[in-house]
Amino acid sequence: MMTQTLRGLEEMGLVSRKVLQVMPPAVEYRLTALGRQFIEPLEMLYRWGAEHTALLDRVERNAAMAERQAFTPA
Repeated sequence: MMTQTLRGLEEMGLVSRKVLQVMPPAVEYRLTALGRQFIEPLEMLYRWGAEHTALLDRVERNAAMAERQAFTPA
């Protein structure tokens, strides 16, 4: 699954792939210039999530409650 994800990111131009000529064979992935453009917004989103865990927990509880209500016979 990870290989499929990395190949997809490579196709999108977000990572580059380099096969290393070692035993056992190894592959190295690096962010491309395009991929590096995504670091800052992703870090901002991560920080927001870390600072708002209570809010996210509330959303998760609401979703779980709605799911339970959907499956509760009337």
